[in-house]
Amino acid sequence: MITNRPLSRRTLLRLGALGTFWLTGCGPLALQPGPSPTPRPTVVRWMFWGNQTNAQGYQYKAQVFMERHPTIRVETLHTPQNYWDKMQTLMAAGQAPDLFIWEPRNVAVFVTKGQIRPLDDLVSRDRYDLTDFPEKAVAQYRFRGKLWGLPRDFPTRQLFYNVDLFARQNVPRPRSDWERPDWTWEAFLEAARRLTVREAGGRASTYGFNTGRGYRQWVVWIFANGGELFNRDLTECVATQDETVTALQFLQDLIHKHRVMPEPELVQDQGYNGLFYNQRVAMYESIPALLGEHRKAIRDRFQWDVVMHPVGPGKTDRRYVCTGGGAGWAISAQTKVPEATWELLKHVVSAEMQLHSVEIGSSIGSRLSVLRSPAFLKRPPEHVELFVRGIDYLRLDPQIVRWNEVEQAMNRELDRLWAGKATGKEVARGDQAAGRPAPA
Repeated sequence: MITNRPLSRRTLLRLGALGTFWLTGCGPLALQPGPSPTPRPTVVRWMFWGNQTNAQGYQYKAQVFMERHPTIRVETLHTPQNYWDKMQTLMAAGQAPDLFIWEPRNVAVFVTKGQIRPLDDLVSRDRYDLTDFPEKAVAQYRFRGKLWGLPRDFPTRQLFYNVDLFARQNVPRPRSDWERPDWTWEAFLEAARRLTVREAGGRASTYGFNTGRGYRQWVVWIFANGGELFNRDLTECVATQDETVTALQFLQDLIHKHRVMPEPELVQDQGYNGLFYNQRVAMYESIPALLGEHRKAIRDRFQWDVVMHPVGPGKTDRRYVCTGGGAGWAISAQTKVPEATWELLKHVVSAEMQLHSVEIGSSIGSRLSVLRSPAFLKRPPEHVELFVRGIDYLRLDPQIVRWNEVEQAMNRELDRLWAGKATGKEVARGDQAAGRPAPA
C-alpha cells in the first residue's frame, strides 16, 4: 500500500548519491559528440617518365615520403611513352600534375606560357640551401630572374669505349684527362678507322663509333670545333659559320665517307646500347645514368672505360667541351597544394633519396655530395670521375621561347645530313633559316 509518509533523511542522501552517479558517470557520455572523422589527406600528383627501374625508384621515394608525412598522399603517374602529349592534354584540361619531370630546354617554353610556379619564395622562406648543387645545375632552371625548378640529376655526356677492342687492334687508349687536349678529331678518326673491322664482303663486323641523333648528341661536335648555333643573346641562328659547317660535315663523313658508323637498320635491330654490349661498336656516346645498366649487361665480358669527346681543329683554345644537364622537377602553376608539393620536391632531391637512385642505377643525382660519394664513384669504368670533372666543361641547353619549333625544324635538316642527301654547308643554311629563335 502506497502511503504519503515523508522520506527519511537517509533515503534522501541515497537518492542524491544516485543522481550524482548519473550526472558524473552517464551524463557526459550522453553529451559527448561521436568520434571526429579522420581528416582527408592532402593529395599530391607526381608525373614522370623513365623505365621500370626509374619507376620503382620513384615509388620508393613516394612511399618513404608518405610514411614521414602521414597527412599527405602521393599519387604517381608513370608515363614512359608520349609523355609530353599527355602533359599538354592534362595542362589544357586544367588537370596538370602538381610535380612533374621536365628538361632545361623546356624552361623558357613553359614559363612564358604561365605553366610553372616559381620557387623563389619557398626557397627564401625555408632558407633552402642550394650550395650542394653545382651552380650550372641550378642556373639552367633560372629564367627571367626567377628559379623555376630543381635538378633531378646533372650528367655530362661522354664517350664509352671497349678497352679490349682497342687492345685487339693495337689502338692506343685515349687519355681521360680534361687538362690534356691531345684527344683530337684526327686521333679519334684514326682510332675509329682502325677499330672498324670489315669482313671479306666489305660489311663491317665491328664499327669504330656510333652516336645518337638527339640535340645534345650532335651539337657537342659543333662546340668541340669552336662553332655555335646561336649568338650570345639567343636572338639569331649562326649555323653557317665555318666551324659549325665543318663539324656537320665531319659527322656526315663518319657515316658515308669513312664508314665507321653502323647503318640505321643495324641500330634498330640490336639497339643503340646493345651494339656496344655485343661488341659491335667500339666507341659510343652515352650517359652516366646508364652506368648501372652497363655493369649488369657487360659484367666481366670485356673491359670498358670513358673518355671526353675529341676536340676539333677549329677550337683555338683547345679546350674540351661536353653537353648534358639531365632533367629536373617543376611545380605546376595549376597546383592547389603548393606547400605539400614543395615538401615532396625537397624530399625527392635530398641527398638521401639521390643516393638511393645511384644505388639502384636509375640516376646519378644532382648534388655534389652525391656525385663525389663512393656510391657514384664505383668502377668500372676506371675513369668514372670524368663525369664529375666534366661539369666545368659543360655547355647548357639554350633557353629559347620557341625551342620546340626550332629543334624540330633543325632536326628535319639534320635528317638530310644523316641520310647523305645534303652537305654540311647545305644543312647549315637550312638550320640557319629554320632556327630563328624568338627573343627570351
